[in-house]
Amino acid sequence: MSNVLDCLREGEEVEAKGPSGAIRHQGHGRFAIDDRQHTFDNVSLVLGGLDVAPGHQVIARILKDKTDKTKARAIDANKSEDDILLVGDLDEFSRTYKDQFEIVHMLSHHGDDWKGHKDCVNEEIINQHVF
Repeated sequence: MSNVLDCLREGEEVEAKGPSGAIRHQGHGRFAIDDRQHTFDNVSLVLGGLDVAPGHQVIARILKDKTDKTKARAIDANKSEDDILLVGDLDEFSRTYKDQFEIVHMLSHHGDDWKGHKDCVNEEIINQHVF
């Protein structure tokens, strides 16, 4: 969320809601959201800053269970390269489980040598990189 707010111009507004309620990953694409069961073949996550930790846990649990065929994609948005947490783990997951997991790193403040996406999370990025 901080990456989105960081990219706003003075006078722009943002409407934010959720996630609301308790969301628990139960494995094999199953999630309990406010005690209602939902099952997904594909899971998309938008991560950034400290919020990467819970997403990392879900991704690791999916990928390390050889019987879980859930596919996952993540957008990891940060201000600078120094702000990217767990980048080694996430990149290793994408190399090791390339048929099951994809990660896109993006920075709002980047150097000329940055090879990843160079922008803030927006509708176009979400449409390109989520299921």
